[in-house]
Amino acid sequence: MTVAVLFLGYHLHWLIERHKVLDSVNEDVRTEASRYPTKAPGLLRYFGETGQSWVYVPCRSDDEWRRERPRVERLFPEAVIERLPEYYMSFDAD
Repeated sequence: MTVAVLFLGYHLHWLIERHKVLDSVNEDVRTEASRYPTKAPGLLRYFGETGQSWVYVPCRSDDEWRRERPRVERLFPEAVIERLPEYYMSFDAD
């Protein structure tokens, strides 16, 4: 029973983190990136997750990009990871 709970918890956390990244860019960018769907990695497809061919990461600085890229690559092993051009960014005001 414990193994099943850990298994579900791991995958649910993975799903939540993936959606946080996808929600960090505006709708136009997400729509364009999802035009070429692929299979979700591992067992995520059984949780209703769709794969992403491209994931664009909004980063304000090169340091942030160097930090974020490995994390996003782990969350989206099926995708090409690219830095989002500034004119597409929809950051909240500081």
